[in-house]
Amino acid sequence: MPKTYNDITKQTAWTYYVIMGMSAEEISGLLEPTATTIREWAKDEDWDSQKSIRLSAPSQIALDAAWMVGMIYRQAKEENRILTSKEIDQVSKHNKLIEKLDKNFMFVASAIEAQGLFMQMVRKKDEELFLKLIPHSQDFTQEVAKKYGGLK
Repeated sequence: MPKTYNDITKQTAWTYYVIMGMSAEEISGLLEPTATTIREWAKDEDWDSQKSIRLSAPSQIALDAAWMVGMIYRQAKEENRILTSKEIDQVSKHNKLIEKLDKNFMFVASAIEAQGLFMQMVRKKDEELFLKLIPHSQDFTQEVAKKYGGLK
């Protein structure tokens, strides 16, 4: 018969997986459930779709586009010159791409990323407080995702 775990253990695994981006193997090194059990929870409750908001492609596209714009400007500055017309066109295309991205989705991804950083800081400073915040962290993520991210 499979072992059962209390809600706090499962919520802690969810926080590590969804919010903090840890793998099932990393989590099983910190908690009692095996990596297989954690992967089953993730599959059964679709944790990956929740995690994907934080690691969303639009967020990565925006970061990559912003990085490219910065690189173009840095290169021109290092060479002590103004941008060429081709570079201006590239910057314009990258900026338009960023503007087209879904703002609500970007907000959700940013909110969840910030929450993950906050939870990591709390865990380092006060494990007991971290454990108390886990259910609230999960509620926050689900509410933000429902309100702005289109998740059910």
